[in-house]
Amino acid sequence: MKRKRGASRKPVTAATRRPAPEVVEDIVLTCVGSNAKAHTGNEHGRLIGSDNGNGSDGDGQGGATGASASNVEGAVTALGCRKRKRRKGAQRKAHAEAVSAFHMLQRLLAKAREAGDTAEQARVQTQIDKLGGLPAYQQYSQVGAHRTGSFNTSRWVVKMLAKGHRPASGQKLRLLDVGALDHNYRKETSWIACSPIDLHAQTPAVRCVDFFDLELPPDDSLWDVVCLCLVINFVPDPKKRGDMLRRCTIMLRPGGLLFVVLPLACIENSRFLNERLMVDTLQALGFELKASHRSKKLCFFMCALRDEATVGACDAPRRRCIRVGENKNNFWISLE
Repeated sequence: MKRKRGASRKPVTAATRRPAPEVVEDIVLTCVGSNAKAHTGNEHGRLIGSDNGNGSDGDGQGGATGASASNVEGAVTALGCRKRKRRKGAQRKAHAEAVSAFHMLQRLLAKAREAGDTAEQARVQTQIDKLGGLPAYQQYSQVGAHRTGSFNTSRWVVKMLAKGHRPASGQKLRLLDVGALDHNYRKETSWIACSPIDLHAQTPAVRCVDFFDLELPPDDSLWDVVCLCLVINFVPDPKKRGDMLRRCTIMLRPGGLLFVVLPLACIENSRFLNERLMVDTLQALGFELKASHRSKKLCFFMCALRDEATVGACDAPRRRCIRVGENKNNFWISLE
């Protein structure tokens, strides 16, 4: 029934407001151990935000700022008890904050493990469990992508493979999709044999396995393609990011293709990394850049693995500050 013009609108109060069907609780977990705060990141929270210029966060995914106990309680209450009906923009922000909080906690957990601080490890792990662990992170990512119409990076991979890399009739490219939320190449099964893997598979089509624990294929069954799409930026340690790229050199056949997709902020807003240094890092491992692309929020790289004689032909770049100022992140990939 239409409301008559001029009729008074019933006031909305706390008692009459309907809660949203889902509420993201403890989205931003301020001050884990009384000294950390998560920031909303880029590409639906896949990169944690800046450290306000202090440069103290050495792991490369943005920093942490101090907060008083009252600020902590207020932030958690305001975000955790948010019951109002969300508009599309607010839903997008909520999922970004949730994913960003996971990244922040993973970074703190890695630091605690490196320092051997078991008490801090327990505190951080409790916060991760409160958010639902890695399966919840993946669900937030899936829901966020569904609601916001996020670009599926596999479409760019397919587009590039179709340009001169499509196999002969009756043959298929063997593709390893690392960190897959789903089987992203169902439409291309006639020429792509995809093996999607993830730490915590969300669908039966994805194999549950750690990339670092994945068995090495025999020489005659090396992968034709390896995809690291929005994966490296979730690894909390710069050295382990480098180890992930290095492991791709023994997973791929000579001439095999590596696809790397990163949030654009990792390239354009890092104190230590830009596109040229990213390419130098890949070349130091024996990869040759074949194509690159930028979207509004993502940076894409397609590389081919050269033969063994040229691996390590150039030196790996060393970490040095190339940008200064506030609102920069510390993202970096170390090959040391």
